[in-house]
Amino acid sequence: MSKSFAFALLSIACASISLCADAAPLGFSRNLTSEYARIRLGEGAPVLAPFEHVRFCIKNPSECVADTSEMEQMELSDALIRTLTTINSEVNASIAPIYKAADYGPSGGWRIGPAAGDCNDYAVTKRHKLKEAGLPSRSLVLAVVKTARGEGHLVLVVKTTEGDFILDNLTSEIRFWREANYEWISRQSSENPRFWVHAKGSREPTAAQPDHRHGPAEAPAKLPFFVTWLGASA
Repeated sequence: MSKSFAFALLSIACASISLCADAAPLGFSRNLTSEYARIRLGEGAPVLAPFEHVRFCIKNPSECVADTSEMEQMELSDALIRTLTTINSEVNASIAPIYKAADYGPSGGWRIGPAAGDCNDYAVTKRHKLKEAGLPSRSLVLAVVKTARGEGHLVLVVKTTEGDFILDNLTSEIRFWREANYEWISRQSSENPRFWVHAKGSREPTAAQPDHRHGPAEAPAKLPFFVTWLGASA
């Protein structure tokens, strides 16, 4: 295969992925290291829940039930990786991306499994399907971020024994939360999914590492180089 033909195929493949930003080939982050695993998406002070999430919980109460007896971190097994990658890909492919203006009518707001929707619909649909697949609610938290363009965006964070990963409709790759070029604003509380808190970085304590979970967020670590596809827009 010639280099020009191979490049053409790669260009076509990238162009066919809608709303692709910083996406890598289908799969999981290539940075599965203990350094990333020790840095969690921590909880700060309480904040107001997004108004649309309050409406979502009223219409879908079973999606917002607190159960503190559940596990907060899932073991990152091969089976879990397959489940996450499958559901992430299926939901990204099943919902057509559209821009939704504010709609305060009965049919508006965040929806599970619509034919077309925005980032909010992708995130709550993935959370719903992962709960159906047996993942505990406490390990699945929605988070509000700001993109590099300054746009508000919603992603799903999955808490595992090897770190906190994000499922994002803007990329086919499941990444560590620190790998995404986002400003982290707020997230659901792990204690009660109806409550929201400030999102902040925290490092897991080790024998040689003091507990900084209640201190200021640390500066992002320098990421190892890996290949990405550059998408069109967020």
